[in-house]
Amino acid sequence: MDKQQLTRLYQYFDIAHQVTQGALARLKDEELDYQPTPEMLSTRALLHHMYGVEKILAESVRAGGYKAAIQCAADAELATLTSIAATKNFGLNCHQILVDALAETAESELTTIIELPPGFFVASAPVWEFFAFAYHEHWHHRGQLTIYMRLLGKPVLDIYAYER
Repeated sequence: MDKQQLTRLYQYFDIAHQVTQGALARLKDEELDYQPTPEMLSTRALLHHMYGVEKILAESVRAGGYKAAIQCAADAELATLTSIAATKNFGLNCHQILVDALAETAESELTTIIELPPGFFVASAPVWEFFAFAYHEHWHHRGQLTIYMRLLGKPVLDIYAYER
């Protein structure tokens, strides 16, 4: 994937991200602790993961590969998500870090192979895939968030509700 294709993908990603932010506005602070079952993530942990991965992947690109300190810093941020407002701001910040990392990445760097965080299905990938992974991870977990919201009895935004 070249820089122009990634940029177009991220224009769409920005719109999808805005819809996710709109969905978060429908939640209450106390619903951040909701877990459908004990083995599943709480809403807070789900949103932390969903947005934190964007930041971890962006910082891995900037660092030339995954570093454990990136994960430690991201994990520590979970405790700061004490309200919907804080969670929305966390999401906005993480997404902006990702968008900025893409803007800073030169076309020639997109094929550079770097190490991925633990838990991915491969140990390394070209830089362009880090940006694709972040996009797919957001969509995957937004589907999970939609299920949580339905279980909470919340009206759910149409996933394609792009008009603002």
